Amino acid sequence: FVDVHEFCERAGFRLPSEEEWEYACRAGTETPWSFGAYSPEAFERYAWPPSASPLPAHPVGKKRPNAFGLYDMHSGVREWCDPGSAWGDYSGPGQLLGVSRGGPSFVDAQQCRSAVRVLHVPYFGPEPRPRGTTQSSTSSEVGFRPAISLP
Repeated sequence: FVDVHEFCERAGFRLPSEEEWEYACRAGTETPWSFGAYSPEAFERYAWPPSASPLPAHPVGKKRPNAFGLYDMHSGVREWCDPGSAWGDYSGPGQLLGVSRGGPSFVDAQQCRSAVRVLHVPYFGPEPRPRGTTQSSTSSEVGFRPAISLP
């Protein structure tokens, strides 16, 4: 997560807010998926079903884009968002590591809806630590889609 922030800053980008990410994912719709009502057939046209592979990542752009022309918003990998959000205050003793949106390809369709969010918090249990529990953790199931602020 720290590396992603540093990369975006050096490249002149930033992580999208959760609100920006969800708006981009929904692409003007008010349904849980950008393609409308759920059906297995519709889902497979826009996203990778869990049965496609045990691996979380697939080639980008092989499924249909949403109405905004964005690919892989409902599956592929979870995507980091800026943790400062109107959806909630994350300050306090738990110290949030980050927030990701979207769903990796190995989860069911319900976890790939536009509104699904994952809060990544520090792990204080015994070693070894689970994946994604430190700010320097890496994971093949979380990526990022950079945003840019226009003047």
